[in-house]
Amino acid sequence: MPRFVAFVLCVLAPITAAAQTATYQNRLLGQRAPGMGGAFTGIADDPSAAYYNPAALSNLSTLQLEVGLPVVAIDQLRVFGGLVRGSGSNSDSLVALALPTMIGAAAGVGPKDGTGNERLTLALSLLIPWQRQVFLRQALQVTDASAVHIVQESEQTLMLGASLSVRLGIFSIGASLFYIHQNVFWLTSQTGTASACGVASCTVEQAYNHSTQLEGWFGAFSPRLGLLLKPTPQWSIGLMASLSSFRMFGAGGFKTGGFNASDAGVLGQQFYATDNLWFDRPLPWELRVGVGFKLGERFVFAGDVTFYMPQNFPMLRGVPTGPLIFPADIRRGFVMNGNLGFEYKIRPTIPLRFGLFTNLSAAPRVQLGPGAQSVLSETAGCADTPCMPWQHSAGITSSVGAQLWRVQLDFGAIVSYGRGYMQQNEPQGPTRFRWAETDQIQVQLFIGGNLGKVLNETAIEIKERIEQRQRELEEKKQHEHDAASQPLTAPPAPPPP
Repeated sequence: MPRFVAFVLCVLAPITAAAQTATYQNRLLGQRAPGMGGAFTGIADDPSAAYYNPAALSNLSTLQLEVGLPVVAIDQLRVFGGLVRGSGSNSDSLVALALPTMIGAAAGVGPKDGTGNERLTLALSLLIPWQRQVFLRQALQVTDASAVHIVQESEQTLMLGASLSVRLGIFSIGASLFYIHQNVFWLTSQTGTASACGVASCTVEQAYNHSTQLEGWFGAFSPRLGLLLKPTPQWSIGLMASLSSFRMFGAGGFKTGGFNASDAGVLGQQFYATDNLWFDRPLPWELRVGVGFKLGERFVFAGDVTFYMPQNFPMLRGVPTGPLIFPADIRRGFVMNGNLGFEYKIRPTIPLRFGLFTNLSAAPRVQLGPGAQSVLSETAGCADTPCMPWQHSAGITSSVGAQLWRVQLDFGAIVSYGRGYMQQNEPQGPTRFRWAETDQIQVQLFIGGNLGKVLNETAIEIKERIEQRQRELEEKKQHEHDAASQPLTAPPAPPPP
């Protein structure tokens, strides 16, 4: 039973990680928005509006090309007392990177309104809102047992979308359609020994190894609808609704195995592998409401509230029931997050920005397949559903902008801190599965650039050169035409002798 429980926990570990990382959605993307804490739904005025509020693309009056790139990110997670009771266990170690990236372009098209701006705005966006690499190693050494637990995670989400915004007086409406592609990989492995110790020495009585690997990918589409209202030149109100993603295709693979051995030989072994499983992790239903206030030409205040709706979904289908534990249904809870931002322009090209944001967990709960409930009820004390990891975090942001070589650049930092709980197992003692308190610190430095001024000035120069060339050709043609239309005159007669 003890070794089987350890096997059960190894199978469950990557699944719980999958459910946890799928619940954090408050991403900070773009050039201007990260410095303002992501409070951008009501004031977006660059290509990142395709993500925050497609209707706000109508704020763009010129061609825009925006790039938001991470410079460095540090993600440190600490687990307190979650490995085992007693002494002899070394500290948990974690290396993780969370690197959001965005590239977007937008331009006005079609007929112009009374202000001289186009009524329609088109945009194309490439987003990588989530990218993560994790390696966790836990080691235990006590008198009669030793164990090493290794967890590896790799995730990447890519979004490619097209957007359209229409200006209708003080109203603007817009829509974005994103194709989402996600790759995930989780691996967990546990190796350990159990010994019988006498007065002088210890003899290894049993050794075991259990490992589980889960990988998958899927492609889906997700629409985002936006509304923007500008009742006065100072106030703006934005609304964005994101529908859940609709899976189009994808596949997953699942492998698990383990053995127990002693001096008498192999006591038991088990191995299972399957491919072409049904895999999906849909985005949650999301509703963002934002308000912006502009005081003169230098001050901007903004605030957003985001609601994430409850959602149930199967992440993996096709794994047979029995001793293997897998989530038959992952349940997201209702979450509300907030964003606040402030901007002050020292000069038109030197803005200072500050922001606050929250990133609360949806506290997912997993409905298990048949045959697994009794095991977890005995080991985890969770009679209804197994305890799932969760963590609530909040952060501050800041950035400063400058114009260099006609390119508007922004340099900033995002710092967040969170606390929560996660699952940890004990390979020694009666409690095999328990809560462990965690805290996490994330620090990210980023740089953003907008090439709009360069592109527009270059476009103007090209247009002026084309017009100048056309004028020269017209003048040349006119000159040739005038020369050809002159009447022919006879040459003067020679003088008489």
